[in-house]
Amino acid sequence: MLFTQQKYSEFGINIFEYAAIFEFLIAPFSDFKILLFSTITITAVLLLCKLDDAWRRKYPKTYSKINFSFDKKTGSVSIAIF
Repeated sequence: MLFTQQKYSEFGINIFEYAAIFEFLIAPFSDFKILLFSTITITAVLLLCKLDDAWRRKYPKTYSKINFSFDKKTGSVSIAIF
């Protein structure tokens, strides 16, 4: 919806005055680029999670060394920063 507002603001039209709540929910599906970007992002995150899990199972020593042994600590939540 923000991308659409940017397009119409060039002509002095405020689309938020005329928008209903339902339009905010379906707006991401109206533009193919936004839908494609969302799909690629979700797929990339899922793929990274699968690769991380496979690496942890296949090479536990190197995985632990790269992650500073955070995977072996119990009782705490690790936060990964990419």
